[in-house]
Amino acid sequence: YDKTKRSNFTPPHRPTSALLTGVRYTGSVPQITDTDRVHAREDLKYWRVSVVILTPDPHETALLATLEQLLGPAQKVSDVWLWDIRTIYP
Repeated sequence: YDKTKRSNFTPPHRPTSALLTGVRYTGSVPQITDTDRVHAREDLKYWRVSVVILTPDPHETALLATLEQLLGPAQKVSDVWLWDIRTIYP
């Protein structure tokens, strides 16, 4: 048994996950660049994402603002925000 080995049950870290993690912990909306948008598109393709869902969060306003800069306007469905990636990046 090796205590130094660790498992990771989250998606592989990518530029977009680092960006959104920063927003989630700080509540600050970063200046989104065209490079960030390219990374988001590449990352969503890499992860094979069809839908992005933002659930209620203490920094929901900042996350929503960031995601809308990356992906465009969200659709409110019940108590979550939704982006259908299949219509954004067909």
